[in-house]
Amino acid sequence: MLQLTAERLRRRWSKAELARRARLDQANVSRIEAGRMRPYAVELARLARALGVKPTEAERLLDDLDGNDALANGVANVVAERHQRGRNI
Repeated sequence: MLQLTAERLRRRWSKAELARRARLDQANVSRIEAGRMRPYAVELARLARALGVKPTEAERLLDDLDGNDALANGVANVVAERHQRGRNI
């Protein structure tokens, strides 16, 4: 689980609520939390602002609390899915 997800859950916000407060698309918030997308700097700054995290500490929102590399695992899953479907990346 990403620190981002933990911060959202601590506030008892849905992904839709975080997306609204951060002025981002809910699908992108879902992708970021699932590790399937790395946010642009402006998106990360918006998430940090919405969660009350200092801009200098925004990068920590992408830390994986389980000790896994969520982004790498998410990308690997997408690659595997596309390979199963016979699609190139």
